[in-house]
Amino acid sequence: MIALVGLIPVMPVMAVVCAQDPPIVDPVFARLPEEQAVASTVDTPVAVRGGVLVLPLRRRSREVAWPSSIDLLLSDGRKIAGSVVRVTTRDPTQSHWTMPAVVVATEVPTGDVDIALLAPLPVDGEDSVMLGRQELEPIWMDPLPPAQPPARDSDLTATDTPDVTAPNEHFRAVLQAHRLGI
Repeated sequence: MIALVGLIPVMPVMAVVCAQDPPIVDPVFARLPEEQAVASTVDTPVAVRGGVLVLPLRRRSREVAWPSSIDLLLSDGRKIAGSVVRVTTRDPTQSHWTMPAVVVATEVPTGDVDIALLAPLPVDGEDSVMLGRQELEPIWMDPLPPAQPPARDSDLTATDTPDVTAPNEHFRAVLQAHRLGI
C-alpha cells in the first residue's frame, strides 16, 4: 500500500478583479425610465371586472419612500386611485371552527416585503392598464355569479338525508339543518 499524503499538487487560485463592475439592473425596471420609482412585478395580472386589482410592487431604491396611493390609467382614459399597502397575516384572536386559520390584513407599507397596490376595478374594464410608464396587460375575467339560495326540503334526495347508523351523521345533519334554516 502506497501513501499519497502530500503528493497532491496545489493549484494557485487567481482572483479576477474588475476595475468597475457593471450595476445590477433589476429586470422590473429594465424597460422603464429612471424617473419611475415604483413598478409592478407582474405584467399580466388577473383582473376581475368590478373586483379589486392586487399588484405586487417593487421600488427602485430603498431611499424612495412608498407613496400612500398610485393612480392607474385605463386604456379608455379613466383613472383609478389605488392604495399602497403591506399585506400581512396573523392568527385569529378567537378560535372557532368556522373561522379561517389565518386573518389577512393590510397596514401602512414598511420595508420591501409583501407590498401591493389595491385598486378597485370598473365592471366594464378591458384592454391595458398603465402604472406610470409601465404597461400592464391584465387577464380580464368576469366575476362569479351570485350565490344561489339554499335548497328547499323538496330538493333533498336520499343521499342528502342522514344515515342514523353512521357515527358522524349527527354533525352532518346539524350542518345541513343550519344551511336549510331549520
